[in-house]
Amino acid sequence: MTAEKSESGQTDARMLEQLDARFRAPLASFFLKRIAPGEDVDDLVQEVFMRLTRANLTAVDRVDGYIFTTAANVLRDRFRRTSVRGGRAHDSYDEGLHGTQDEISPERVLLGKAQLQRVIAALEDLPAKTRRIFLMRRFDGMRHSEIAKIERLSESGVRKHVMKAVAFLAERMGDPK
Repeated sequence: MTAEKSESGQTDARMLEQLDARFRAPLASFFLKRIAPGEDVDDLVQEVFMRLTRANLTAVDRVDGYIFTTAANVLRDRFRRTSVRGGRAHDSYDEGLHGTQDEISPERVLLGKAQLQRVIAALEDLPAKTRRIFLMRRFDGMRHSEIAKIERLSESGVRKHVMKAVAFLAERMGDPK
């Protein structure tokens, strides 16, 4: 396929339409195999075609090779920009996941406080040793071995107390597990 140039030195629009028809799907497939889910493949494909508008394709022997080399460069540039900006280290805001400030109604606060009181009451109903072990493990983040030394138990004994507490709390709070 030979490329035609307009008077301004850019690739002819008709030529770009032909390239688009022929290479859009293969380019999308190329990008899908190489990017993380959720990234916009259409933006990457569009960037390839934007670069093609500035290229002198009349001097290119193998247009298809040139297009996929351009695609690889677009991908490389995207990764470089993302790593410099730390874009992968941040989650974008999603109202469905993160909610809105309006969702924290007085009713929701009241329900949360009531549930907290139920959890505290259930914890208080646990046997003292089981409650102490559960709190050290789940709230203080202590290891089984550390708790075993403090309570003079085996690690297996500590695990059993934690499992007993979890089962008791799940039953008390209405969790079917």
